[in-house]
Amino acid sequence: MENNSFEFTTEIDIEAPPELVFRFFTESDLVTRWHGTYAECDARSGGVFFLNVTGEDTKIGEFVEVDPPHRVVFTWGHEAGLDDFQPGSSTVEATFEPITSGTRVRIRHHSIPTQHHRDTHKVGWGHYLGRLAKVAAGNDAGVDPWRKCDPPQAQAEQRTGG
Repeated sequence: MENNSFEFTTEIDIEAPPELVFRFFTESDLVTRWHGTYAECDARSGGVFFLNVTGEDTKIGEFVEVDPPHRVVFTWGHEAGLDDFQPGSSTVEATFEPITSGTRVRIRHHSIPTQHHRDTHKVGWGHYLGRLAKVAAGNDAGVDPWRKCDPPQAQAEQRTGG
């Protein structure tokens, strides 16, 4: 913890190679197979990271570091600026370690503004990493039970210019 900010680390072993698992964090169409209803990922330093998680809950930030297939770092916050969790105000570091059975994914989420947000994001990452383990191993994760609705079409069109 630093200057009244909070963090956590979590990890999961996934039965897929790091090269594939890494892509599930950096390619929009793969991100939405496990995490979110709409994603926009420009996976380069300074590129946009945009994720509509449930159809109503949108995260926004930018990629800070992209080191295939070892590590990806991006900023994260609520697009609506909920409470004091402003867009890009926290940082997610994901590392991909080769192991005998595939990949160990380790998430360190830090600079989270409140303990409440830390606690809810820790639960959220646990939920979504479980879904990632299924899809990266070639299985169907099914419909996300946390999904509230499809993202508004106008939002997707506005973000893509179409």
